[in-house]
Amino acid sequence: MKTILLNLVLLLSLNSFSQNLKLMHPLAKASGDYIAISPNRDIVALASNSGIIFLDANTGRLVKELGINYAKSITFSPDGKYIAFTYQKSIQIVDLNTNDIIMKDEEENECYAITFSPSNEEIAFYSGSQLKTWNFKTGKFWLVETSGNSHYCYRESGVESDVIRYSPNGQYLLSVPNKTCSPEAPATLWDTKMKIKKKSFSPVDYPFFDINSTWTEICVLTKNNSLIVKDFNSLNTKKTIQLQGKLGYIKYLPGKNTVLVTDLDEYLNTPVYLVNLEKDRKSVV
Repeated sequence: MKTILLNLVLLLSLNSFSQNLKLMHPLAKASGDYIAISPNRDIVALASNSGIIFLDANTGRLVKELGINYAKSITFSPDGKYIAFTYQKSIQIVDLNTNDIIMKDEEENECYAITFSPSNEEIAFYSGSQLKTWNFKTGKFWLVETSGNSHYCYRESGVESDVIRYSPNGQYLLSVPNKTCSPEAPATLWDTKMKIKKKSFSPVDYPFFDINSTWTEICVLTKNNSLIVKDFNSLNTKKTIQLQGKLGYIKYLPGKNTVLVTDLDEYLNTPVYLVNLEKDRKSVV
């Protein structure tokens, strides 16, 4: 539950939604951390054991619920017209106007971490040990990588998976291993146009990191709790900021030059830092 609440706060940039969490009883049915926010930021969708729940982002009220049980990771299309989700060994796309499933892809293994491309034509996802993309306009697939490890694992709180992100222009695809599932695996940047590996980020040098919304800057949280801000293209260091405590999570707030830093361990009372990278100013939430 700590991870669910934190992700909601991050997705909505600490707006009024976080003040209404106590009113949102459907959260109790959410399975794992399967949360998506609509492009215009007015609807939050949660994959639950009894359906996909849609909540008003401002009031927390239930808007509607699709009777699709045990869906896993979910994502809105950039134009907000569709939502895609994984169910066992399949990826399915729902038209939010009609609530009908309009497209489906069957895989050989369970699927996780689906992500729409900015062009609204492609979905990236994990299937077993494979990272793949599916252009649902042309029907073509790209097997990006077959790794030596699974991209998801089971925990008491639910299933956790690696993360996939597209750059804003869709040229790059970033695969970030989950620290619980694959602690020794590097993060990898792929060029979707050239279909090649662009660069890797080893867990030794980049134990925890995030990229800003424009993909011009990367902020690294080191094992000695230093924040190292780097230029994304050259990887040259721009500044270093020291923090205190046991930390193991970092996230840029949307549209801001601020990162949130904490630890997601359910049993630790770790403070949540908001660090303004421009002014080197730290505050505790």
